[in-house]
Amino acid sequence: MTRKFVALAEGDSWFNLPDFPISLPIAGGADTDLVRELQKRGHRIDGIAHFGDTLTAIADAQDFVTALQKTHYAAFLLCGSGNDLLGSGDLWKHLHIYHFGWSAKEHIKKSFYIEVAQMALLFQEIIELALENSRTRSYGSSAMAMTTRSLKKAASGWVNR
Repeated sequence: MTRKFVALAEGDSWFNLPDFPISLPIAGGADTDLVRELQKRGHRIDGIAHFGDTLTAIADAQDFVTALQKTHYAAFLLCGSGNDLLGSGDLWKHLHIYHFGWSAKEHIKKSFYIEVAQMALLFQEIIELALENSRTRSYGSSAMAMTTRSLKKAASGWVNR
Protein backbone atom coordinates (compact mmCIF):
# COMPACT_ATOMS: atom_id res chain seq x y z
CA MET A 1 0.00 0.00 0.00
CA THR A 2 1.43 3.36 -1.06
CA ARG A 3 1.68 6.03 1.62
CA LYS A 4 -0.26 9.17 0.63
CA PHE A 5 1.18 12.64 1.19
CA VAL A 6 0.09 16.27 1.27
CA ALA A 7 2.16 18.71 -0.77
CA LEU A 8 2.25 22.23 -2.13
CA ALA A 9 3.03 22.48 -5.85
CA GLU A 10 4.49 25.70 -7.26
CA GLY A 11 5.65 26.04 -10.82
CA ASP A 12 4.54 26.16 -14.43
CA SER A 13 2.63 23.99 -16.91
CA TRP A 14 4.29 20.78 -15.70
CA PHE A 15 2.10 21.25 -12.60
CA ASN A 16 -0.84 23.15 -14.10
CA LEU A 17 -1.64 22.50 -17.73
CA PRO A 18 -4.70 24.39 -18.99
CA ASP A 19 -7.82 22.47 -20.01
CA PHE A 20 -7.69 22.43 -23.79
CA PRO A 21 -11.00 22.55 -25.68
CA ILE A 22 -9.53 20.24 -28.34
CA SER A 23 -7.68 16.95 -28.21
CA LEU A 24 -3.91 17.38 -28.41
CA PRO A 25 -1.23 14.70 -28.75
CA ILE A 26 0.22 15.19 -25.26
CA ALA A 27 1.95 12.46 -23.26
CA GLY A 28 -0.65 11.13 -20.85
CA GLY A 29 -3.44 12.72 -22.86
CA ALA A 30 -4.84 16.22 -23.02
CA ASP A 31 -5.42 18.00 -19.73
CA THR A 32 -2.77 15.95 -17.92
CA ASP A 33 -0.13 17.42 -15.66
CA LEU A 34 1.93 16.14 -12.74
CA VAL A 35 -0.41 17.52 -10.07
CA ARG A 36 -3.46 15.83 -11.59
CA GLU A 37 -1.57 12.56 -11.91
CA LEU A 38 -0.54 12.67 -8.25
CA GLN A 39 -4.10 13.55 -7.23
CA LYS A 40 -5.43 10.58 -9.23
CA ARG A 41 -3.19 8.40 -7.06
CA GLY A 42 -4.80 9.76 -3.89
CA HIS A 43 -2.25 12.38 -2.84
CA ARG A 44 -3.52 15.78 -1.73
CA ILE A 45 -1.71 18.40 -3.76
CA ASP A 46 -2.49 22.07 -3.25
CA GLY A 47 -1.42 23.80 -6.43
CA ILE A 48 -0.44 27.42 -6.83
CA ALA A 49 1.30 26.73 -10.12
CA HIS A 50 0.30 28.51 -13.32
CA PHE A 51 1.14 27.56 -16.88
CA GLY A 52 3.50 30.09 -18.44
CA ASP A 53 4.93 31.10 -15.08
CA THR A 54 8.64 31.83 -14.95
CA LEU A 55 10.98 30.90 -12.14
CA THR A 56 11.83 34.59 -11.93
CA ALA A 57 8.16 35.47 -11.32
CA ILE A 58 7.80 32.67 -8.75
CA ALA A 59 10.87 33.93 -6.84
CA ASP A 60 9.63 37.54 -7.00
CA ALA A 61 6.02 36.84 -5.96
CA GLN A 62 6.88 34.36 -3.18
CA ASP A 63 3.27 33.10 -3.03
CA PHE A 64 4.57 29.78 -1.73
CA VAL A 65 5.86 31.46 1.45
CA THR A 66 2.38 32.30 2.74
CA ALA A 67 1.05 28.86 1.86
CA LEU A 68 3.95 27.10 3.59
CA GLN A 69 3.58 29.27 6.71
CA LYS A 70 -0.14 28.56 7.08
CA THR A 71 -0.34 24.86 6.27
CA HIS A 72 1.57 21.75 7.32
CA TYR A 73 2.80 20.15 4.07
CA ALA A 74 4.84 16.97 3.87
CA ALA A 75 6.51 18.23 0.69
CA PHE A 76 7.06 21.31 -1.44
CA LEU A 77 7.11 20.50 -5.15
CA LEU A 78 8.84 23.03 -7.39
CA CYS A 79 9.30 23.14 -11.13
CA GLY A 80 10.27 25.89 -13.49
CA SER A 81 12.89 27.59 -15.66
CA GLY A 82 11.71 26.32 -19.05
CA ASN A 83 9.72 29.49 -19.64
CA ASP A 84 12.64 31.59 -18.42
CA LEU A 85 15.03 29.92 -20.85
CA LEU A 86 12.76 29.22 -23.83
CA GLY A 87 9.46 31.06 -23.34
CA SER A 88 10.50 34.36 -24.85
CA GLY A 89 11.60 32.78 -28.12
CA ASP A 90 15.16 33.99 -27.59
CA LEU A 91 16.91 30.61 -27.66
CA TRP A 92 18.53 31.60 -30.96
CA LYS A 93 20.53 34.27 -29.11
CA HIS A 94 22.35 31.50 -27.27
CA LEU A 95 23.33 29.52 -30.37
CA HIS A 96 26.11 29.97 -32.89
CA ILE A 97 25.22 29.78 -36.56
CA TYR A 98 25.51 26.19 -37.77
CA HIS A 99 29.01 25.07 -38.67
CA PHE A 100 29.52 21.73 -40.35
CA GLY A 101 31.72 19.53 -38.20
CA TRP A 102 30.92 21.26 -34.90
CA SER A 103 29.33 19.21 -32.14
CA ALA A 104 25.98 20.28 -30.70
CA LYS A 105 27.79 21.53 -27.58
CA GLU A 106 30.09 23.75 -29.67
CA HIS A 107 27.02 25.53 -31.06
CA ILE A 108 25.93 26.70 -27.60
CA LYS A 109 27.18 30.13 -26.54
CA LYS A 110 28.43 30.90 -23.02
CA SER A 111 25.38 33.15 -22.53
CA PHE A 112 23.15 30.07 -22.33
CA TYR A 113 25.20 28.60 -19.48
CA ILE A 114 25.00 31.93 -17.68
CA GLU A 115 21.18 31.82 -17.98
CA VAL A 116 21.14 28.24 -16.67
CA ALA A 117 23.35 29.28 -13.74
CA GLN A 118 20.93 32.11 -12.95
CA MET A 119 18.08 29.59 -12.89
CA ALA A 120 20.07 27.37 -10.50
CA LEU A 121 20.54 30.33 -8.17
CA LEU A 122 16.81 31.10 -8.33
CA PHE A 123 16.05 27.49 -7.41
CA GLN A 124 18.45 27.87 -4.47
CA GLU A 125 16.75 31.10 -3.35
CA ILE A 126 13.28 29.55 -3.54
CA ILE A 127 14.33 26.36 -1.74
CA GLU A 128 15.99 28.35 1.05
CA LEU A 129 12.85 30.50 1.46
CA ALA A 130 10.66 27.40 1.47
CA LEU A 131 12.77 25.75 4.17
CA GLU A 132 12.83 28.91 6.30
CA ASN A 133 9.05 29.31 6.11
CA SER A 134 7.88 25.71 6.21
CA ARG A 135 5.94 24.43 9.21
CA THR A 136 7.25 20.98 8.34
CA ARG A 137 10.52 20.50 10.16
CA SER A 138 11.48 17.19 8.59
CA TYR A 139 13.81 19.02 6.22
CA GLY A 140 17.33 18.65 7.55
CA SER A 141 19.93 21.38 7.49
CA SER A 142 22.41 18.89 6.05
CA ALA A 143 20.05 18.29 3.11
CA MET A 144 19.79 22.05 2.59
CA ALA A 145 23.53 22.49 2.82
CA MET A 146 24.02 19.70 0.30
CA THR A 147 21.42 21.24 -2.02
CA THR A 148 22.99 24.69 -1.70
CA ARG A 149 26.52 23.36 -2.33
CA SER A 150 25.31 21.33 -5.31
CA LEU A 151 23.52 24.30 -6.88
CA LYS A 152 26.46 26.65 -6.34
CA LYS A 153 28.88 24.10 -7.78
CA ALA A 154 26.65 23.47 -10.77
CA ALA A 155 26.15 27.18 -11.36
CA SER A 156 29.87 27.94 -11.27
CA GLY A 157 30.59 24.98 -13.53
CA TRP A 158 28.07 26.13 -16.13
CA VAL A 159 29.36 29.69 -16.18
CA ASN A 160 32.98 28.61 -16.53
CA ARG A 161 32.31 26.62 -19.71
